Amino acid sequence: MAPEINLIDPDAYQRGGPPYEAFAWLRGHDPVFWHAIGGEPGWPGFWAVTRHADVARVSRHAELFSSAERLCLFGEIPEPQIELQRLMMLNMDPPQHTRQRAFVNRGFTPRMIGRLEEHIAQICHALLDEVREAGRADFVTEIAAPLPLWVICELVGAPVEDRHRLFELSNLLIGSADPEFQIRPKAQQDAAAEIYAYGAALAERRRAAPADDIITRLLRPDSNGEALTSDEFDLFFLLLTVAGNETTRNAAAGGMLALF
Repeated sequence: MAPEINLIDPDAYQRGGPPYEAFAWLRGHDPVFWHAIGGEPGWPGFWAVTRHADVARVSRHAELFSSAERLCLFGEIPEPQIELQRLMMLNMDPPQHTRQRAFVNRGFTPRMIGRLEEHIAQICHALLDEVREAGRADFVTEIAAPLPLWVICELVGAPVEDRHRLFELSNLLIGSADPEFQIRPKAQQDAAAEIYAYGAALAERRRAAPADDIITRLLRPDSNGEALTSDEFDLFFLLLTVAGNETTRNAAAGGMLALF
């Protein structure tokens, strides 16, 4: 008998983590599953593709499975917002996605990352020093959460003290279904606007005073004379701040849990 499948119920994730048993059942019995529950009233259902080979095929055939057509989001949003969201790399198809990745790859070269390795180790030591005297710590809030934002600030040349505000804003942006973060109407929209404006101001400073950092490299024209538009850069900064922070935080926390 098929189990009840709901892969996007936040309460289920809070109670028991990712629904591994449901994913295993789907891979064995219904690997391309119509998930009728969209998440919120009015949101459409979606196809849940759970086998590795099928996921790889979907990922490699943008002409059939588009990220740009209706975006990579669960919900339906107004057409004007879709146009803006298509400037974010997550919501692009080739050749636009290929072009954007080429700009990003220029900034995140092995040489640039290698230069930061020792400094990132120093950041880790500093975080541990802050909690060592207490003898105990909440690993998620005191180590896993501040580490990626500290590193991101270093990467983009932003003041390290701004990491606390960026952390708050990123939580507001990704926590739309969490009452702990959505304490007022339009909190998510306002957080996105503030991160967007922060990225714009950062780019303006780097255009006026270039440095040997990732932001300067991203803003330079490529060999064909093309450059990221202001909107493209600002949305990339938003993506880096949120996705680079939230995923790394959870990976570090999950890794520590697995170690325990």
